[in-house]
Amino acid sequence: MASTGNNIKTAAVAWTASQLAAAFWQFSLAFYPSRQPLLLRLQDEHQANINVLLGICWLSLQQRQLTSTQLRQILSALEPVNQQVTRPLRQIRRSLQADTLQFKHALLAVELQAEQAEQQAIAEVLAKCWYQLESLSSAHTALQAYCALCQTDLSSLPSLLVDLDQAIRGYTPGLGETLI
Repeated sequence: MASTGNNIKTAAVAWTASQLAAAFWQFSLAFYPSRQPLLLRLQDEHQANINVLLGICWLSLQQRQLTSTQLRQILSALEPVNQQVTRPLRQIRRSLQADTLQFKHALLAVELQAEQAEQQAIAEVLAKCWYQLESLSSAHTALQAYCALCQTDLSSLPSLLVDLDQAIRGYTPGLGETLI
């Protein structure tokens, strides 16, 4: 059953991909804004996918983490929309001049739809493996496993991952926010 607030309960029913995607998106909208600089730095300097990072954070609130196989499945599911839609939109938006502010905002709205499509792809994988997710050892370990899988140089990341891990630990779900 779903819970709100700080009470995190294990799902007693099978969650659909759309239910998982809705809860994941709701979490992302609440968690991302105050962590934006950190997440963008991980994306821009280390090629991390923010939706995967947010997924790891969201799962850690449920005391769950992905196995390497599940993480590979998610990365594979994300690849088409990320390569063909999300990244090109981001590059175009960022390359626009300041005098095209209205167009930049329109592109950002489309880019957010692509980000939501990525989260739907993540949710579809999660819906298939929800009960096989491992118990969380630590969010930091899960974040390191993702970086290692992406062949990111971890030597420059420890402080960033610690910062993100602390942000997860300090996160309090908002009123009405659903945790699975």
